[in-house]
Amino acid sequence: MEFSKEVSKALELSIFSSLEQEVYQPLLKKGILIKFKAGQMIPKNPGDPDYAGLVVSGFFRMYLFAESGRQTTVRYTKQGDMMGLVGALTPEEKTGQPEETFVQAVTDSEVLALSFQDLRTYGKKSAELAWLFAEECARRAYAALRELYGASFTGIRQRLARHLLLNAISGDIAPFLFVNLSQQNLADSIGTVREVIVRELRNLKQEGFISSSKNRIEIIDPIGLHSISEEGY
Repeated sequence: MEFSKEVSKALELSIFSSLEQEVYQPLLKKGILIKFKAGQMIPKNPGDPDYAGLVVSGFFRMYLFAESGRQTTVRYTKQGDMMGLVGALTPEEKTGQPEETFVQAVTDSEVLALSFQDLRTYGKKSAELAWLFAEECARRAYAALRELYGASFTGIRQRLARHLLLNAISGDIAPFLFVNLSQQNLADSIGTVREVIVRELRNLKQEGFISSSKNRIEIIDPIGLHSISEEGY
């Protein structure tokens, strides 16, 4: 398998960029390139092998889903990010709630899918790959602390953007992500007053990141909103 320019660019942005090509190429050549349309869910059928993936292009939302219909965002991923590596290295079989994570392409996207089995096999063969995987798992654990920091110490604009993304619900009609929260609920959740939320929502709307109606906010530009949420780190 020859890597395309887009795959090569994703590799430059990925955890694999710190390794010599001969270390990771045998693993990645086992991968399968899969394209997804905006709004499409990554399918998982009973009995199918489990896959992780390197995001080659696009933007994904990973989330948990409760039987009540509630959703909560786990993470957003972009070009060069790995999805599913922690799951691949978890020793126990992951079934049911709350472990099962759902993934939706928010934009037209492409993934280099790598089977859990191949990740485990090649990780055991190479100390360099094993250490790389351990570092990525540590980053995911550290990300939980980062979320706490973001919810507590960044500015109102950043906290609002983060809260909208974390509480987004995936739909099957463009713009695919929406939030059903009142302005007062948003204010209470991020520690401010409703008047400030009104002003910040107006600014985000004027800048083209969201649209809104009563108790419903549609996320028009999730990539841009994600960039705002990352400011201050």
